[in-house]
Amino acid sequence: MKKFVFIICSVILLHGCNLIHPQNDEEKEKANEKKAISIVQNAKVQTDGGWTYENQTWLDIANDDVKDQPNIRHEWSAKWQTDSIYLVEFLDHDGWGRRWETDIEQKTVKYINGSEYLSRKYNLTSVDHSDSYSIVNATENSLIKKSDYSNNKIYYVLNAEIKNKTDKTISEAELSSSLKLIFEDKTIEAKSSEWSNGFKNFISKQSPWNPGTKMSFNLTTEGLDDIYLQYSPEYVIFQIHLKAEDPIGYTFDKDILEIDLIDEWNKLKNPRVETDNNQKSNITTTLNGNTQNNKEVNTIRQVIESYYRGLNNKTFDANEYFDSNIERYITMKNTTPDAINQYINGSYNKEWQDVSCGIENSTYNEQKTDYGYFVTFIEYGTCFRVSKQKNEKTRVETEVKFNNNRKIIFWRMARVIEKTYSD
Repeated sequence: MKKFVFIICSVILLHGCNLIHPQNDEEKEKANEKKAISIVQNAKVQTDGGWTYENQTWLDIANDDVKDQPNIRHEWSAKWQTDSIYLVEFLDHDGWGRRWETDIEQKTVKYINGSEYLSRKYNLTSVDHSDSYSIVNATENSLIKKSDYSNNKIYYVLNAEIKNKTDKTISEAELSSSLKLIFEDKTIEAKSSEWSNGFKNFISKQSPWNPGTKMSFNLTTEGLDDIYLQYSPEYVIFQIHLKAEDPIGYTFDKDILEIDLIDEWNKLKNPRVETDNNQKSNITTTLNGNTQNNKEVNTIRQVIESYYRGLNNKTFDANEYFDSNIERYITMKNTTPDAINQYINGSYNKEWQDVSCGIENSTYNEQKTDYGYFVTFIEYGTCFRVSKQKNEKTRVETEVKFNNNRKIIFWRMARVIEKTYSD
C-alpha cells in the first residue's frame, strides 16, 4: 500500500529549517523504538487468515524486498502511538513499503498492509493523489435502502462525470466501485456490476477519451442485506477504481476516490431519520471540488492539499484553511489568517520561487481528537532561494491540528529530515 522554509523579519518560520521537537526521556524513547522494531523483525510472518510462511520472519521478508529492489534504499523506523503501541515501518524514500502495529509489552505484531481496518486506523489509503482524474458534476450520490424482490437491500449509487486531466488520449477505460463495511476482524464488500464498465459511452480507439474532456458514468453497487444495519462497522466507505490505457503504452490502474459514509450509515440505522425505504442520504462529501446539495465539506487531507496548491500556484489565502484564532503557525503564536497572508503573499513569494511542496504519499496519519483532528506527515519541498541563488530541497516532519469545523488551529514543523542546496 501506499504516502518550506519560512523567514519573517524577527520571526523565523521554518518549512525545512531546524526546529527540534522536544521529547521527554529521549533515550528511553529511542530504546523503545528499537525494541518495537526488533519485535517486528523477529516475529513470524502471519497473514490475516492465520497462515504462516515457512517459519520466515518479517526481517526475512524485508531482506527479500531489498533484494528485489537493489537500487532503492529502505529504512526501518518506529513511532509511538499510545500506551505501549508503536507503528513500525519499513519504507523507501517515497514512503512505500510495509507497516506493522506492535505492542512492546505484549510483544504482539499486526501486519497493516492488506488490512482494511488497520489501514483506516492509521489513515493509509490506496487513493491516487496525483489529481490525474477527477469526479465532477454529481447528479446522484446516495446510500439507499430499497426492496429487492422480497428483501430489503442497501446500495450506493453515483451518477456523475469524470474528467481526464492528463495529456493522454485514452483508448480503453473501465470504472468499478465497491461499498465496504469494515469491522476490526472482517470486511463486508459489495461491488459494482461486472457486466458494465461504468461509462455511459463506450471508449475505444475509434471513440477515445480525449485530454481535458469529461465522460458520464453510472456506478451502482450490488445490494447488501439489511441485516448489517443491526451492526456498527468501524468504517463505511465507497471506493471508485479506474483502469485506463492509451494506444502507445500509458497505463493507469488505481483507486481515484474514497467517500466516508459512516454518518449516512448511521442515518439508515435510525428509523426516526429514515422516512422512506427509497430516501436518499444527505451526503455532502466533496467529490474533487463538487458536492451533493451544493455544500462543500472537505476532508482534512483535502484542506491540507488545497493549502499546498495555494502555495505552489501563488493563490494562497489563509482564510480558506485556518480558523480565525490560530494557536501556532510555525513559530508565530496566537496569530491570524491576515497575518499569515501578509507574510505568504509578501516576502515569502519574493524569496521562495518555483515552489513545489506537498505531502509525501503514505506518510500521512490522521487521528480524531476531542478538539478535532491531529495530523502528521512528511512535507517535501523544492524551490529556488533568491537570497542564496540556489535550488533548495527539504523533507520535514509536520504536525497540524484542526478544530471540529475542519479549520487549522496549529501548524508546526517538528523535525527537519533533509535540507540540501544545489546550483
